[in-house]
Amino acid sequence: MPVSTFEPILIKASAGTGKTFRLTNRFIELLVAGERPENNLATTFSVKAAGEIRERVFQRVAKAAISEDGAKKLSDELGKNISKGEAQGILRSLILQQHRLNINTLDSFFHKILSTFSLELGVCPNWTLDLLPKKEFNAEVLKKMCRTKDMSDLIYLFQNIDSKTSFINQVSSYLANWHDVFLESNANAWQWIKLEKKYSDSDRKNLKEALNSLFYLDLTKSWKSAFEKDIINLEEDEFSPSGLCKNILNKNCSYYKSAIKSAILSVYIEYIKYKLSTVLEKLKGKNDSTYKLLSLFDVEYKNLRNITETLSFSDITDILQKASFRDDVEYIYYRLDTRIRHLLLDEFQDTSDLQWRIIEPIASEILAQCDVERSFFCVGDVKQAIYGWRGGRSEIFDTLKKRWDFLNVIEENESYRCSQPVLDSVNGVFSNLELIRLGYY
Repeated sequence: MPVSTFEPILIKASAGTGKTFRLTNRFIELLVAGERPENNLATTFSVKAAGEIRERVFQRVAKAAISEDGAKKLSDELGKNISKGEAQGILRSLILQQHRLNINTLDSFFHKILSTFSLELGVCPNWTLDLLPKKEFNAEVLKKMCRTKDMSDLIYLFQNIDSKTSFINQVSSYLANWHDVFLESNANAWQWIKLEKKYSDSDRKNLKEALNSLFYLDLTKSWKSAFEKDIINLEEDEFSPSGLCKNILNKNCSYYKSAIKSAILSVYIEYIKYKLSTVLEKLKGKNDSTYKLLSLFDVEYKNLRNITETLSFSDITDILQKASFRDDVEYIYYRLDTRIRHLLLDEFQDTSDLQWRIIEPIASEILAQCDVERSFFCVGDVKQAIYGWRGGRSEIFDTLKKRWDFLNVIEENESYRCSQPVLDSVNGVFSNLELIRLGYY
């Protein structure tokens, strides 16, 4: 059977529906069709999952290679006739080429690429992978910054820090969370807040006098209570509109069943502008300080990485997604001494933007030639997206069909692992996600 007959498939599979079985089926089908093992790239997100895929491929082929019954079972599962002898030939090829077998985590595949392109990317050829938690490395960077740099922005951001927890640990966690965001963005993304007017102490004093002047109007106690409350709030940095302010913002022209007088409305419009401006000014200050701190941190982080000759997996991903040769798939294949003809992506819902930038050129090249001995197989389930903490974007999974409309979408909903009450509970939650976000549940 020619390899070109494999259609590009996108599987939306719930938990326990046999995703790994379907993926190993595709991998073995490619081997049966005569494809060399090293030309198939199967990726997933955990070492355990990659090991499970590899183990199942070897086990299923081995069972078919040692008995006629095993060969018949594999034939039935694949829907094509495979003899014991054919299975033995495939197993021999797998064993001989297992050092080049591309069943990896994405991190492992990226590690392989960077190891090949270290010199071009300005990375020390002797670099090693740092498996320690990034938080610990960040703590060392932070200590160095505190000894040598102006840390006024750090003091501004953490002036209300929890005294019960280590300062270094809190700031290290903060930096660990935001450094990747910093790497994915540019300076303009941190400067989106624009202040129409910066209010002075004199403006605040005049506004307070205007609010006090409203007490002379012939109004009930409820109105005057609102004025008193807003005069006090005038000195606060936060702004949580309620009462009279809330009505005006909602274009409700009455308060306690009485029309809002024009004199009151004009004062309160200025009051609301002032409060919004102070909130935005505070946010802008935090944004600016965070960006300055992260810029400083990024420089020191890279310096310490160079000194220690180490990189984390997130460092590798960041370096590769910025590589000038990222879109030159032919050059990548040439340097890796292999050509990826078939791409099998597991747990795709956990792919991050940066990871997709690296994989996308390979996927595009394959999907552009699906009729000439290329194939694409992708499986995922947005309900099982668990890597949001490291940038996973389940939305990417939903964009594949929109971009490549010829993908054959298959939905797998019959679970072989969970009982019906569990499935009903999960389906009940995920069928109402939008309502939950809106606060109706």
